[in-house]
Amino acid sequence: MKFPRENSLSHTLRVMTFALCIIALVNISFAQTRSGEIKTRDTGTSAQLDTKRINTQSVANAQGPWYYQTPAITCKQLWDWGAWGWETQYDHMSGEWEMRVNQPVPASSFPIANNGSIVELDGGMPAKPELSVTLNTSVAGNVLDSWALGPLNQTDRAVSAIVIRGGNGLNVYTYPNLAIGDNEPLIAPGGATIENVVLCMEPFSVPSSADATITGRALTMTGAGISGARIQLINLATGQTRIVNTNPFGYYTFQQLDVAELYQISISHKRHQFIESHRTFTLDSDLTGLDFVSSSW
Repeated sequence: MKFPRENSLSHTLRVMTFALCIIALVNISFAQTRSGEIKTRDTGTSAQLDTKRINTQSVANAQGPWYYQTPAITCKQLWDWGAWGWETQYDHMSGEWEMRVNQPVPASSFPIANNGSIVELDGGMPAKPELSVTLNTSVAGNVLDSWALGPLNQTDRAVSAIVIRGGNGLNVYTYPNLAIGDNEPLIAPGGATIENVVLCMEPFSVPSSADATITGRALTMTGAGISGARIQLINLATGQTRIVNTNPFGYYTFQQLDVAELYQISISHKRHQFIESHRTFTLDSDLTGLDFVSSSW
């Protein structure tokens, strides 16, 4: 049996079709590879940010970091960006007070006063040597493990943002409700060695003695009340501490509290760990629904 011979045009078309299929397969494979690379990078970045926002077993809830590839940013710049609506994460800032620590070393305290090239005050921030900032950096110098203002009876200002410089830029962390300390680690970009730390601060005072109430609840992740949780409330201006336990349905109440003061509230329980166990805030009026959710079911 004889088969018809394939003409040259049909042969050429068949070769071209085969070649196009090969090219298409290569492009699809390359696109999938690139997509996988991009997804991996984005997932890594998001995981880093989410870790900071979710694991807030700390004195305050820092948000960020926001990365900038620049050698320096002032608190006035952050304040301006927030005021003009260019960077909404800074719209809580209401001043340009700045304290720059240029030689952070492990477990060192720095009085709030100009000290040569080590500590520099800017933005009109008044010195107060009786008040210090303690910076606990890691031995390797690449992590700010914790920081705090103290002593409490001298504290007349709080932190609205912290800038960590190192490597090829800097990371900015914010405290929308202000803070006088944080036990969560803060890092420079890429985990580089920390070169300096800038603390943006604002004054706070006690203009009124009106009473307010705080109420809330301790809950499991399924919404069940947690009985017997210990709730501690500290007035950070006076150091006065109050402690209550949640009732059988998980509710707690603090009454007759002075307003316009900075408070720190925390929760503990022998069988439960909480997603957000500490918070710092200024009490302006009655505060309801200040709940704590357990990380267990």
